[in-house]
Amino acid sequence: MMDLTRRLFLLAPVTFLIIVSAETTRADTVKFLAWNITGAAVAEDANNLDISAAIFSQEDADIILLSETRRAESAIAGVLDDGYILAATSGDGQDIWIRNTGRFSVDPDSTGSWRVTRGRGTQDGVWAELADSQSDERVFLYNVHLPIPDNFRNREADLEVNNPAQQQGICDIIAQMEEDAGNGLVIIGGDFNDIGLAENESVIDYLQGTGVLAAVPGCSSTDIAMFDAVNVDVTHILGTGDAALYGNAGTMTRDDIGFGQHGYVTIFVSLADAR
Repeated sequence: MMDLTRRLFLLAPVTFLIIVSAETTRADTVKFLAWNITGAAVAEDANNLDISAAIFSQEDADIILLSETRRAESAIAGVLDDGYILAATSGDGQDIWIRNTGRFSVDPDSTGSWRVTRGRGTQDGVWAELADSQSDERVFLYNVHLPIPDNFRNREADLEVNNPAQQQGICDIIAQMEEDAGNGLVIIGGDFNDIGLAENESVIDYLQGTGVLAAVPGCSSTDIAMFDAVNVDVTHILGTGDAALYGNAGTMTRDDIGFGQHGYVTIFVSLADAR
């Protein structure tokens, strides 16, 4: 097992790249981070909490989308509370944290969650509408943890569609996302569990407007046309608007981090150019 000092050293080049990038010095550029943090691993080992704290400090993101926080809710809040506010959360452990500088305002009536049903329970998604005082842009955030496909590790075979719960989870919120896209920038991130999917089953392709979904009648296509700005393993951040809005993508794998099931991703978004 790699010791904590070495793990944190591996994160140092990410910090260096952030410092030298001219793009990140623009006041209107916002950094997003999405991570399925695997709260059980954080709760079971204090070293993993220290690693998480170091990641949050070094990445210094403005907006953080976390999945699977439920088993380490208080520990993660203890790390983030000083610099962030919890804008939206679900009982299943999907959280949206916003840097507490007053730049972004969140109306409590403009946040919510939706059920993403799976075989053994739910993996709810959360959303929040933000107003950015610097760019006057409205940002509609969605954080989702989609279920594992039914055929994962050959649990079931000969399925006509192997990820109907994933597709339903997006279809249940797509009308709201489409409406939001007419009023500002829509960004969705999280753990999509897009593993071994057949044609006409990729939720990522669907959100990009390049694919269709086969499992949900009346929800086969969308014109929201999002851009898959950054991804690692099953973790993605997608957004509307021109691809040029998104830059300086960063990824860390699970092996780089040293614990949990997944890596994390970061992306910078130029809000002033979104209009």
